[in-house]
Amino acid sequence: FSHFSSFGCPEPCTFCCSPLVTNRRWKAIPGKQLAEALAELQQRFKFDVLRFQDANWGVAEKRTREFCEELVRLKVPIHWNGTIEIETIMRYKQETLDLLETSKCHLLWLGAETGTKEMQERIKKHIDIDHIPRAIGELARRNIIPGTFWIIGYPGESRESMLETIR
Repeated sequence: FSHFSSFGCPEPCTFCCSPLVTNRRWKAIPGKQLAEALAELQQRFKFDVLRFQDANWGVAEKRTREFCEELVRLKVPIHWNGTIEIETIMRYKQETLDLLETSKCHLLWLGAETGTKEMQERIKKHIDIDHIPRAIGELARRNIIPGTFWIIGYPGESRESMLETIR
């Protein structure tokens, strides 16, 4: 079952259209309300996997925590997945990350984009390169598959930078 629960993204990434289209605004259905609505949809349509189609699902830790807690409380019989930023995972409390697993989050898509600090700065992604494997590890320890997006061949990107991203 596919669902959009938010609009926009607050990140300034230069390779993405979202900062221009949404002016870096992010509006989302509150976590508890979202879980309640999805519980009703699940009863009606009997889906067992939910895919959030949001550009950046995990922006707000409070929303994530409330969503996960309510899914667990309501015993919604689904597994779910969505997108989240690497630096967001690094900011989340361990208890919130644990709730992702408890609520049956089975996959989170991470936009790593590039493997070099120079390209991270150029595309305004603002990811600490050392955080990429750490964030992946935080998810993997909780049996959440980390799906990681990479881009090579940015305009003007050096061959060395592309090879470092592949590495």
